[in-house]
Amino acid sequence: MNNRNIVLASFVCVITFCLGCEADNFQKLDERKWTLTWSDEFSGSELDLTKWKYDLGQGQNGWGNGEYQTYTKRPENIKLDTGNLVITALNVPFGGANFSSARIKTQGLLHKNMVDLKRVSRHLMVPWYLASILDVGRKYK
Repeated sequence: MNNRNIVLASFVCVITFCLGCEADNFQKLDERKWTLTWSDEFSGSELDLTKWKYDLGQGQNGWGNGEYQTYTKRPENIKLDTGNLVITALNVPFGGANFSSARIKTQGLLHKNMVDLKRVSRHLMVPWYLASILDVGRKYK
């Protein structure tokens, strides 16, 4: 095949591709009418205990997955900093474990604050190696 035939075949492929494609209507999303029913902007100086509660200690068998850390509510491990929640894991022995960190949850508290939970969205800044294991924006029903 000479250069002229290659150019002609390429031109035909490009034209066929461009003219043969149509927009898909099935990919259009319905209008979302979300109503914010719960949020925490971490604007105070301490964690809002009406929205969050601490998991403290090492749990049973390291919270069921053999974690080698003790969860605390010490300021070294958890604090609010100008609208940000900062959780820091430390490689310092504490409470019988080699590491300390913080663990908070809304378990048992969300339903007191809202009637109909349709979607939970969280905005996080995490190290790159944690980003892939977090399911950010996961839908809950």
